[in-house]
Amino acid sequence: MHKTYDVIGKFKFLIWVPLTVIVVGIFFNIFVGADLSIDFKGGSTLSYSYEGKLNEKELIKETEKAIKDAGSQTNLVYSYTGTLESKNVQTTLDNVKIDGVSFTAENGTKKGNSYIYVYAIGNKVLTKADVDKVTAALQSGHADNKIAYSSKTEKPYSKTKVEAISSQDFSTGAKSIKTNVVGNISLTTAQLDKIKNVVETKFASNKIASTSATTVSPSFGVLFFIKSLYAVILASIFVIIYVGIRFKNVGGVKAAVSALIALIHDISFIYFFNVIFGITIDINFIAVFLTVLGYSLNDTIVIYDRIRENKELYGNKKSIRELANLSISQSMKRTAVTSLTTFVAIMTVVVVASVKGLDSILTFAIPMSIGTICGTFSSLFVAGPIYVFWCERKEKKGNKENHYTNKINPKNAKKKAY
Repeated sequence: MHKTYDVIGKFKFLIWVPLTVIVVGIFFNIFVGADLSIDFKGGSTLSYSYEGKLNEKELIKETEKAIKDAGSQTNLVYSYTGTLESKNVQTTLDNVKIDGVSFTAENGTKKGNSYIYVYAIGNKVLTKADVDKVTAALQSGHADNKIAYSSKTEKPYSKTKVEAISSQDFSTGAKSIKTNVVGNISLTTAQLDKIKNVVETKFASNKIASTSATTVSPSFGVLFFIKSLYAVILASIFVIIYVGIRFKNVGGVKAAVSALIALIHDISFIYFFNVIFGITIDINFIAVFLTVLGYSLNDTIVIYDRIRENKELYGNKKSIRELANLSISQSMKRTAVTSLTTFVAIMTVVVVASVKGLDSILTFAIPMSIGTICGTFSSLFVAGPIYVFWCERKEKKGNKENHYTNKINPKNAKKKAY
């Protein structure tokens, strides 16, 4: 005989724990901000292989110095009509000669309108005459597109942030380190080559060698972030449909929406936890989101299954609150043991990654360990109580209507809302 806990009755006390974290997280998000990686914010990444012990702080310092020597980046924005490829614009820009400045071009859109973004890289701040020279070249080379100058923005490289993430291949013992240049600009190929040469010369004793160099433009980072949100939203829609159909005999829509609220709780908690503790939000974070969604939903479905089974067993002998408390109590031990096992396994990864300095693994393992706890909490103490409160509210409303209906014809009395 399982002991039944009054989980629904304790909801108003338990919910203050995640709400406190979320409120504090919102405060940090407004006044401190989230630490976004180049996946979402834009920037550049340089990866190296090395031997021995590498001074990460010195590597960051040398990288920052090389970036600072590059000066600044001027963004020129142009509107146009028709179709215009950035590679064709680049060919035109290659013929524009301004001492100490190189140009790159990128397509973009804003409020449904097409734009060409021209990036001028160098130690020289472009004068009005320089901008007019670029504009004239574009208008002459692409007359059919009716190119028009829109705006100019100066972005100094000094506002970028450099971070180093080290890792090691356990099978071969090979060491590698990745430097991320995060900011509102992205480095050109020439600048990346300059940084690589500086680093390889400075750390020649470590036999350091560049393995790759990539750049993510700020506009692409925003686009990637939006697409990641689409993935999470799409997964949530499937959750509503699946749970709504599977548990239609115990209030499918209410069960589905309650499960969705629990998932929103999980996502919010993990995100604001990262913001509070300054954990970098990168591509691993989306993987954590989707993994926790599936993990938390599985626990919630187990409880809904119990409610459905107990509903068939007890019928109308127990209220929806009693059925939910019984079902959650019956599932609590299984859910807790499963979650604890998963948590211990993930924390083992966290400890090993911390000892070995594998930061790239930590950005997944730490949020995932928090997500395991959070997902269990929401399945037991969020989805169930919200579902019950909704059912009781519906039942109370139904009984009130029945009070008047029964005076006319008792046969018209409505069934319980759940």
